[in-house]
Amino acid sequence: MADTKRTDRLRVQIKEIISEIIQRKLKDPHVGMITITEVTVTRDLSEAVVFYSVFGDTLVRKETNKTLDRARGFIQSELGKTLHIRRVPSLRFEIDKSIDQGLRIQHLLDQIHENKPDDSEPE
Repeated sequence: MADTKRTDRLRVQIKEIISEIIQRKLKDPHVGMITITEVTVTRDLSEAVVFYSVFGDTLVRKETNKTLDRARGFIQSELGKTLHIRRVPSLRFEIDKSIDQGLRIQHLLDQIHENKPDDSEPE
């Protein structure tokens, strides 16, 4: 139980710190408007998966993904300077597809609603 609380605290800290690093220290014109949406950490704290969303089209997303992959070492180093733990987890960046999936579902529901016959009209 205590291990879970520690992991949860670490996830929140990593999310906040990485958001700050990207916003203030990562100076790259290829980075779009990024929001860190979630961080998951393995039980042994060796790896952290950082989920993010990007405002923009597919090209912006690809460029942002490449930039984050290139900057992973820098971000991990900066994370280590702020987090005071023995071993900083290795980072992996993944685009958060839940927003796109939610928009797709909303679009499908809107289509269903548009095609639904109006019950108030007599036949």
